[in-house]
Amino acid sequence: MRADAVVSSALGDITRQAGLALIPQFADRLVPEPSGMAQNGQGIWVRTLYGQQENQGDGATNAAWNGHVKGIQIGADLWPADEDSSHKLGVYVGYLDSNANVSGKTIYTSNAQLGSYQLNTYATGLYWRYTATQGWYTNTTLQLARYSGQVESNNSTRKPDIHGRGQILAFEAGYPRVLNEALTLVPRISVSWQKVKLDDYRYDDLNVNNDLDNQLTASAGARLYWNTMTISGVQWSPFLDAELNNQLTARDRNNVTVGSTGYQDSLLTSYNGSAAKISGGVTVKLNDYTNYYIKVDYQNGLSERSEKTWQGTTGGQFILVTIGHY
Repeated sequence: MRADAVVSSALGDITRQAGLALIPQFADRLVPEPSGMAQNGQGIWVRTLYGQQENQGDGATNAAWNGHVKGIQIGADLWPADEDSSHKLGVYVGYLDSNANVSGKTIYTSNAQLGSYQLNTYATGLYWRYTATQGWYTNTTLQLARYSGQVESNNSTRKPDIHGRGQILAFEAGYPRVLNEALTLVPRISVSWQKVKLDDYRYDDLNVNNDLDNQLTASAGARLYWNTMTISGVQWSPFLDAELNNQLTARDRNNVTVGSTGYQDSLLTSYNGSAAKISGGVTVKLNDYTNYYIKVDYQNGLSERSEKTWQGTTGGQFILVTIGHY
């Protein structure tokens, strides 16, 4: 197995994880109130993130990668402005800078670093949220992404450019419940479907075609809030979060052709498995128009694959039209 072929077999999972990182969760923007959770008003929101990720595929190349991500998003609730409306339509744009080192199995080594990636992800999204009078909500998101970057392999002096496109359709639902004067529980579920298409590229002596599988991801979890504490007029709400994620099987076919000999091969790599994630953070409400949150996540795979992620996220929202609570 050639080093450049092994490195290329990790690209599909790296791009899919970058796209998922830019899907905003409405659960992060919920604001605790003594009577329950405050519905999001008509406003603008910002989200930043920084994290470290690693994952390993199952296949002939045994490709594994680890790297860092950092990004920013800006979104706005556009319509309707009517404070009595249970519907909200909004848009957002996002940028993610990610890099990764790739290791795997070749004819000379069994688990050595073979190359690296640098990837830029530009995303635009449209979301529609519905909030019922009983308090539960749904949030549906359509995200379009464009990928560009560069890949490097130890056995090639040429560093191919990466170009691609992706689409994600995501659904989130939650139901805030006041347990008592001190605690509020927000159980939720989410499902996402993702499609990524990458352009062909070439190393010194290897042509690569990545035929990537569509991927379905599902998760279920709950967030527990300590109800608002007021300190010097500022409302603080610490929270803990637990979630189970299931990345359903995606089988990527890495079609490679050696330029000097014409030899062709098709390498299959599967990415699937379950992972548990725990989070902690705090939501801070400065006034009726401004609030922000800080959250730290840690995720660990439950299967034999070494999937690990930690991520820090901060966000804020600035309400232009204040609406009621549920």
